[in-house]
Amino acid sequence: MSNKKVVETYLEGFNASDHAKILSCLTDDVIWDMPGFFHLKGKEQFDREIENDAFVGSPTITTIRFVEDGNIVVAEGTVKAKMKNGGLLDALFCDVFHFDNGKIRQLTTYMMYKDQPQSISNQRGNNMPTINPYLNFAGNTEEAFNFYKSVFGGEFTALQRFKDTPEAGKIPKHEQDKIMHIALPIGNGNVLMATDTLESMGQKLTVGNNFYITVQPESKDEADRLFNKLSSGGKVEMPMQDAFWGSYFGMFKDKFDIQWMINYDTNQRK
Repeated sequence: MSNKKVVETYLEGFNASDHAKILSCLTDDVIWDMPGFFHLKGKEQFDREIENDAFVGSPTITTIRFVEDGNIVVAEGTVKAKMKNGGLLDALFCDVFHFDNGKIRQLTTYMMYKDQPQSISNQRGNNMPTINPYLNFAGNTEEAFNFYKSVFGGEFTALQRFKDTPEAGKIPKHEQDKIMHIALPIGNGNVLMATDTLESMGQKLTVGNNFYITVQPESKDEADRLFNKLSSGGKVEMPMQDAFWGSYFGMFKDKFDIQWMINYDTNQRK
């Protein structure tokens, strides 16, 4: 089978949402790149992206032109797909396929939307985890975030004080109104989050330990995988567990002394 024929089979699989047909065209270590949006490696990640929760039914892919040159095949065309939010993906695409022994070893996808361009994360329900900064303040989180709000605009999407938590009875009165969690959207998919450190809980803020990188994966299994791999050789502060705010959550410092939080929102399964 020619490389061009393999690409045709691959695209037929996408039109029919036929996972087996698509995966049969790929090497086990296949790489799928969409520059600026995602980088996937291996059939498992590739397969998850095929089954994208943002869409309804199968896409309609129409190929306008093929170019084959040795181990490279370029396919150009259009793609349309219905989205769960009622929208429509309507775009031009250019796929560049690199082959190894008759199978697709690497795919680079370029897309241009016919209507208003949107982030591929919003259009396709990107399955990659979301990463946001999480800051610690020495009791002045609320002041800091009111300042950030005056700069970026918008509204807080979360604001919870320590007096509202199950541990409120253990917290001194003068710390009851301190911020346990606050979140402020500051752009397309970006959220700035923070908490107050409490002396009564033995917490002491120093420059360098006052931020975390927060990862929000798409599944509980992915949360466990990221936690186990990133924390390897580091120090676990809180193992992955169900948290009172409705998430599956864990904290650790990696072997390079970078602090991480893994937070899977269990409500997103519903």
